[in-house]
Formats: sequence, structure tokens, C-alpha cells
Amino acid sequence: MIKQHQSFENIPDDTVLWQYMSLTKFLFLIKNRKLHLHRIDDFPDKDEGVLSVLDKKSLTFYKETYEWESYLEDDRKQTFISCWIKYPTEQSLMWYAYGKDGVAIRTSARAIRRAMDGDKENKLYMIDVKYIDKKRRSVHLPGERINFYHFYTTKRKFFDMESEVRLVYHDDDKLHTEDLGFNVDIELNELIEDIKVSSSLPEYVYDLICQEVKESGIEVIPSMSEI
Repeated sequence: MIKQHQSFENIPDDTVLWQYMSLTKFLFLIKNRKLHLHRIDDFPDKDEGVLSVLDKKSLTFYKETYEWESYLEDDRKQTFISCWIKYPTEQSLMWYAYGKDGVAIRTSARAIRRAMDGDKENKLYMIDVKYIDKKRRSVHLPGERINFYHFYTTKRKFFDMESEVRLVYHDDDKLHTEDLGFNVDIELNELIEDIKVSSSLPEYVYDLICQEVKESGIEVIPSMSEI
């Protein structure tokens, strides 16, 4: 279930979101009817969820910096993320970065909330990512209480073209700290509003994707991307 975190602004229901993915990831989604979230400390960008320069300085007022870094490192192993791109249309750069020879699905904040409403066991937050110069700014606003979710939803300015929204799950009971991924049940016909297939794929692969989508009971008919 998607919950609203009190420290972050609500994302409007009509916000358009995309996820670009490999064929393997797409088939996992539709075959298992589960959304995959990846553990943040295993992300390719090793700056994900670590202390910024200013945060290291400011946190020494409370405890030694190494203690905060140790706490955060342990907490990163309990934090799982699903990344979505906030943009009204497809983007060629996102195809190249994340969906080459793959698939993109379009949804909305409202659709994600509805699609996950049936899962009452797992609490996820939907949070807008902010982009800052981590050498000059803290992930927290002046006077703001320390909140680890800010570390997980703040990225370096280099990535601001992604305009990312994240679904964040925190494994409070430490049940999955040995796992690099966490999967949650999701209602596909609520989630998926459109499916675009990479234009780099041959027609027979497109036909196979259409067949798999139909057999999975998904009502949307995939179309080839024009990018």
C-alpha cells in the first residue's frame, strides 16, 4: 500500500510516470504480477543514500560522523527502491539509458496507488526526488530534523534530467537484509496505462511481447515506440 510520508509533499494523482526496463524485467513483472524494488546500496551510482559533505559536518554536532555513516550503511541494506520517470511523454535519453532493446510502461501516481491498494502488509512511500550539489548543500533544509528518507530521495545535480519519483520500502523488521531485491504484489490492469516497445527490436519480438501481454490478462495492447 502506498502511504503519504508526512515529511514530503504529496504527488498529484494525475502525475504521468514512466518506467523503462529490459525485456527480462518486463516479463518478470507481467508473469509474476509483482513489482521489483532494488536495494539502494546495490545501485550503480555508489553515491546513492550516502552522506553529503555538509551532512557529515552538521551531523558531528550530534554524534561522531563515523557513527552516522555506520547507521546509514546498515539502514541502506533495509531500503528498497523502484524508480519512475516523471514526464508527460517518452524520452529518447531514458530509452537509451534504461530501456534499450526493452519496454517502457506508462502509468500515473493515481494508478500506482490503486494498483498497490490490495497489499495491506507492505507500506511504501511515493516520493519526489530532489537534485542538489552535494558538495555545497545538505539533503536537509535548515532546521529540519534528520530523516534518512532524504538520503534515499536526493541525488546529485548531474541526474536532474531524470525527474525521478521513487517508491521506497523500508524493511523495518530486517527480514530481507540478505536480499538485493524485494517484490510486492501489484494489480497490472490498474498499473499499466500504456506499453511502448523499443523501436530497435525486430517485429517478431514485438509480436512475442504482444502475445505475452495478452496471455497475462493485461488489457493494454503494446505499440512500437516512434523514438
